[in-house]
Amino acid sequence: DASAQVEEKKARTKVAAIGSEVTYGAASFTNYPIELQKLLGDSFEVRNYGECKSIVLDKSTLTGTDYTWKTMGNYTGLNDYHSSLNWKPDVAIFNFGINELGTYLTSTHSSLNWTNGANSTAASEFVKDYTALVKEYEAVGAEIYIANTITVADETVGVAAVNSVIEKMARDNG
Repeated sequence: DASAQVEEKKARTKVAAIGSEVTYGAASFTNYPIELQKLLGDSFEVRNYGECKSIVLDKSTLTGTDYTWKTMGNYTGLNDYHSSLNWKPDVAIFNFGINELGTYLTSTHSSLNWTNGANSTAASEFVKDYTALVKEYEAVGAEIYIANTITVADETVGVAAVNSVIEKMARDNG
């Protein structure tokens, strides 16, 4: 009966996967929210709120010769941000950091680099804006999980610095 199906659907734990293109995925591979749904099973509903080229930093212009990398968006200005908050997930899994590496940022964040790791200007800006984003999901009742970013061959040092900051931020915010 239809009412039983509605009740069953309401009882599912809502999981929002939030992040950049690592979350969104690409045609060449499956994304982790699809795999997570398979692992968690029918008592969970996993939705992919990944936005390609998104960042948590409050400034969003990138440099580059490739047209697709000229502009990035702050996640809070994108449709998936609003949709995911309105959905009021029970669980929110975050995966940002790969696009925040200083290599791509323009003069808006020209002083940002990850050379000094947790003591860098990039780290303080990243933590401030990432923490603010996470707090918005806590406010709608979501249990929070923050994932490290992926390792990229030409950004190994930067990724290590970003991940150390993410881990510290997660510890500091419970």
